[in-house]
Amino acid sequence: MCGIFGLVANSSSKLSFDKTNGIVNKLFVLSESRGKESAGIAIQNKTENKIQVLKHSIPASQLIESSEYKSFFKKSIESAFTNQALVAPISIIAHARLVTNGSQNNNNNNQPVIKNG
Repeated sequence: MCGIFGLVANSSSKLSFDKTNGIVNKLFVLSESRGKESAGIAIQNKTENKIQVLKHSIPASQLIESSEYKSFFKKSIESAFTNQALVAPISIIAHARLVTNGSQNNNNNNQPVIKNG
């Protein structure tokens, strides 16, 4: 089975950018035991009110170490923080995939999936 986790937070959560990043990375690594074929993340930042998605056919532990992921994560949520304090709601859902059907090499098969926007 796949590993799926999420995080929803607002300003009352007292999360800093660094703590949020650490929590998400830890959950990604823990969820990898449920699937190592691919990993993906979707982030909604209420200051921009759009969903950003990054997914690749690599294990979650490799994804979170990539410069692409680090840049994506920072860019996707940094506007929700002021001086490291969360000031706007964020929603994050992520997935570590165990392939059961459909090759992970076709990124359309990997989660998260967005259909029609």
